[in-house]
Amino acid sequence: MKTTAYQYPKNPVRPLHDLKADIQQHSQIDYELLLSEPTNRIFTSEQIYRLQNAFTSYPTLRQIADSMRGIEGYKYQYKATAPNTDWLPFFTGQVYRYIVTRNEVKYVDFSQHISDADYLTFFKGERILLRRIISRRNRLQAMVVNDDFVEGKDLYSILITDDGYDIKYVLATLNSTLISYLYYMRSTVAQKDDFRQTTLEEIRQLPMVRADPKVQQEIATYVDRLVNVKSELQKLAFKDNVMSYCHAQPIGEMPLSSILRWNQLTPGSQKRILDKQRRRGLISKIEILEKADWLTFVVSGKEKPQEKEFAGLPLFSVNITEPTLRRYITSLLSGRKSISATKHTVLDAVLSLKLPKFAPSLRGNISEIGKIVEAYETTLSTHQKLIEQMRELEAQIDSNVFLAYQVSTDSAKVIMENLERDTTGADVSDVNIDEDYQNRVLQMMKDRQS
Repeated sequence: MKTTAYQYPKNPVRPLHDLKADIQQHSQIDYELLLSEPTNRIFTSEQIYRLQNAFTSYPTLRQIADSMRGIEGYKYQYKATAPNTDWLPFFTGQVYRYIVTRNEVKYVDFSQHISDADYLTFFKGERILLRRIISRRNRLQAMVVNDDFVEGKDLYSILITDDGYDIKYVLATLNSTLISYLYYMRSTVAQKDDFRQTTLEEIRQLPMVRADPKVQQEIATYVDRLVNVKSELQKLAFKDNVMSYCHAQPIGEMPLSSILRWNQLTPGSQKRILDKQRRRGLISKIEILEKADWLTFVVSGKEKPQEKEFAGLPLFSVNITEPTLRRYITSLLSGRKSISATKHTVLDAVLSLKLPKFAPSLRGNISEIGKIVEAYETTLSTHQKLIEQMRELEAQIDSNVFLAYQVSTDSAKVIMENLERDTTGADVSDVNIDEDYQNRVLQMMKDRQS
């Protein structure tokens, strides 16, 4: 017998009168699966029940590790330096997937716990720190640390107690797409709109399959390489903006017309006005097309006062012989939005757009722009190579974890497709589970099974 399950969507927000129509988009779940859930929870996917049932024979994290939440910070005193040995370092950074960031060093008065050796073990030596907050891509976030320090309530400290488990294998499992999916889809607090989080009790219930030692070692090797790659990404601190890699502060602003030497260019051979109507209004978007030494500026927007829209309108073309200058202008102006052209014509509004000025003279400014663009493109190339390595290593880990848990390629595909992802502001340490990534993981699974 099948049961109808419907989960009202969070986004987009729908009026109540649409609810009846929305309910047509429901799931059919085997009633026996509902009965099999040990805590009587209701999920809106058969996949969750089937995974949960398939993993019942596996040990839980509770059985292979001790775990504890960090301290309630407001109950303690802090100082910049330690007055005595009862004051311990306090962790003030952040934990992400396979990476830890550190902030300023400070110390916490831990005198009330100094005699409690068992309690202190959660703050010493090799352990896993798991962040209480779910990432923007709905992933658990954990990393292995070795330093002695006290962590706060937003981190869980996990000590592996079973010698049959490599700590880096456990780390990879907790960070895997499979376990993140299983946790996220079973937890109500993880699916909140704001402050989505984990609970230690639910974390302790996660299944931890005892994979073959060779498999664990292989995964641990991938983890080591992945940690190095993400450390390099962190050091690179790359932002997808040419201005992020300017080697000096700009000394002012210069209109696009000056950088182009617009008034000195010869019509026809060096510049071409493609739209000769003196339009006014609002530019909603700029696109820049490059062909040989020419840049063509294409605009979209709304003409005033008649509210007539224009889209993909070629505005003008200009010949620029310096290749780095072409790339610089394209990088800074492509995608610019909401440009007012009510006081000036659309053409004049675009030519008046301000760009950073790095040197007093035009020749010096263009020379500096060339250096900036070359430095940026070198960093971009390095960033792209590291991202590719990260994706490859993450895919190796995910494919190994799926197989260790005996998940089929069909189920793995469903899991990866249905782990909701919000890429807005997502940290670089979260791999994007896009179609390319899914295909990599599935192909690796097939290669290992053949």
